[in-house]
Amino acid sequence: MIPRPTSPHPRPRAVARLLLPSFVLLLAPLSWGQDDGPSGRPGGAQAGRDDPPTPKAGGLRMSRAVVCSTIDGYENYKPLPGATQTSEEKLLVYYRPLRYKVESVGDMYHAHLTQDAEIRKKGSKGVVRQKQKLLNYNPKTKDPPRQIYLRNTISLKGLAPGDYELTIILHDELDKASPPSRQVVKFTIVPPDDPGKRPAPSKPGDLPPTAKSEDPPPER
Repeated sequence: MIPRPTSPHPRPRAVARLLLPSFVLLLAPLSWGQDDGPSGRPGGAQAGRDDPPTPKAGGLRMSRAVVCSTIDGYENYKPLPGATQTSEEKLLVYYRPLRYKVESVGDMYHAHLTQDAEIRKKGSKGVVRQKQKLLNYNPKTKDPPRQIYLRNTISLKGLAPGDYELTIILHDELDKASPPSRQVVKFTIVPPDDPGKRPAPSKPGDLPPTAKSEDPPPER
């Protein structure tokens, strides 16, 4: 027999990598808070096990974060007017992670996101408060976790009145090659005994503020 010639350039084996799309199609929420831990559950997938999330290049991203008065679920929140509050109140922030990686481990799906946080006075480079791994979201679910929102609940106690900036630093622990995604959220602290500086409350009959996230902010 004449042996079959072999190619000098063997075909590489395909490696499946699952990256979540920047849009979502499911209804079940997930959330994570600083003070009270997980407050949701893994979302169920309408598609079968053979229909994983569509890979999408570009690395980890976030939707634009919103300072809120309440957060009741996925894309169900009320923005805080003027992002203004007292130091006696906790800073409540909502955003969605985008393009994070999901791995298949046995018959389960796994994602792992962590977040650091830094607070500065507006215009200053000095950090007045910071927290490494403020959030640590590490689920293992039967279906790919597609629809996720993250929540920060941050104490402002001890901070003087003024304008501040919260820097959100999100890491994809399953994709170390992807750089962290960052964005800055502005908010204002007013004295508790000076409500006149706070935005006027809405009048009866006013339309509620929109609760839709904007496009992701540009990378810094």
